[in-house]
Amino acid sequence: MEKSKKSNKKADLLAMTVEMLAQKNVESVLFEGKKIVESTNHDKLETFSGELIKEQERRKTSILPPVVLKQNSPSPRTSSATSLSTSSSY
Repeated sequence: MEKSKKSNKKADLLAMTVEMLAQKNVESVLFEGKKIVESTNHDKLETFSGELIKEQERRKTSILPPVVLKQNSPSPRTSSATSLSTSSSY
């Protein structure tokens, strides 16, 4: 009994996933209103994953190392207007 519930749940999830991947979205276009996008969610994921793979391959073959950002930040600066006004009052 429990096994059939799990398989039904998996089948339902798979059906929902297929349905969501087949959907087209509505996007806002500046000064033109809204339009239905021609590509499906599946097409968008395919395009994105292809771009991601290309970027990973580019980084593997690049002779330049990725940029490393320092975690320690400099102390906050005070504005020069404030320091000038306080020093001129002495």
